[in-house]
Amino acid sequence: GINAEYMGSSGINAEYMGSSGINAEYMGSSGINAEYMGKAWEDEKVTEKWAESGWSKRMVMKARRQGLNDLDRFKLMKAKSARNKILAKAVAIKKNKMSKAGKL
Repeated sequence: GINAEYMGSSGINAEYMGSSGINAEYMGSSGINAEYMGKAWEDEKVTEKWAESGWSKRMVMKARRQGLNDLDRFKLMKAKSARNKILAKAVAIKKNKMSKAGKL
């Protein structure tokens, strides 16, 4: 059937599922046939599409950040700082070369 982890609990509703490609067939007045919807869900690989979406990736990253402790946050801060220093140095070198060549 339909996995509640990807629907309901994550706040996804039918409004957002329109781009998933599932064409839901209505069965009488009782609404969508659950068996058909489950089969369509698997056939259209909605779970994989969801996992590849930016929305899903942001939710995973947000949950990961919320799970960090003080030491992890500190290590992350230092790693970002080191990365930014390397990038700034590379940009400065490139800028100096361009300005000496008269291209800046």
